[in-house]
Amino acid sequence: MEIHKKLDQLADLVGSARTMPMSSSAIVNKTDVLDLIEQVREMLPESLSAADTVITQREELLEEARAHASKIIADARAEQARLVGDHTVLVEARRERGRTLEQTQRELEAMRGALDDHVDAKLAHVEVVAERIVSTVREGREQLRRVGPYEELAAARAEGAGFDDDPDIGDLAELGEADSDNAGGEKTGQG
Repeated sequence: MEIHKKLDQLADLVGSARTMPMSSSAIVNKTDVLDLIEQVREMLPESLSAADTVITQREELLEEARAHASKIIADARAEQARLVGDHTVLVEARRERGRTLEQTQRELEAMRGALDDHVDAKLAHVEVVAERIVSTVREGREQLRRVGPYEELAAARAEGAGFDDDPDIGDLAELGEADSDNAGGEKTGQG
């Protein structure tokens, strides 16, 4: 900058001045020094104004950077809170899923046990009914194989036992034989 050159000229002027014997005082050209100082003064408002502008711009940039940094920090904290919340929700959801799975497993086992008991009871009932049916069928088959009283009578007639074709006579003959075998030895119905 121009002001720095003028200050350098002033320093050279004072530095190159002749010193007084036996003293540290120097003889300088008063007009030259005052002229340089005046030139510096004239430049100062311009330089100070530029410096003020630079300082103001620097402050604005710093404020903008601080605001941007604050926004980044706030966004990061919000994201962190969201992630922590999401993680908390995820952990809680996993716990709830585990509890739900365990409860569902227990309910499923209980339902399976109840269903097994129900099916077993139904099968036992069917078994009892089936056994009754089988027993009834066996009895029916046995009855079919057995010779009934009518079949015996028919067989006896076919063999020619000498009874009349009248079934009542055959029955009376059987009754007569039963009466003669009576243990009391009484005679009944003789005539």
